Amino acid sequence: MAFLNLSSALPHVRSGRMKAIATTAPGRLAELPNVPTMAEQGFPGIGTNAWQGMFAPAATPKPIVDKIYQSVAAVLSNSQMKEQLSKQMLDVTLSSSPAQFQLLVEKETHAWGDFLRESKIKIE
Repeated sequence: MAFLNLSSALPHVRSGRMKAIATTAPGRLAELPNVPTMAEQGFPGIGTNAWQGMFAPAATPKPIVDKIYQSVAAVLSNSQMKEQLSKQMLDVTLSSSPAQFQLLVEKETHAWGDFLRESKIKIE
């Protein structure tokens, strides 16, 4: 048994060499519509959503941050880029603003910090 990312597992699932028994996504995946989520099978809270982002030094002026955001948004809304990302099974959702992304980072940092403390996991 293994937890794998979709792009690695899907070819093996489609060929029949591997059986998908659940996904850790919040909802069913378009690529595997008949595979239930962990939550649907009685295991809520298992899994994570991967996310990526661009970061700049804290003192970066807002106009520069906004320009970078607008440039990234333009690239990610390009149909050729969307097609390439889709081929890699990447579903891109752009934050509505740099401030919204900052809130996501703060929320994730807090949640994972709590998890590490509660689990007594120490970095060595």
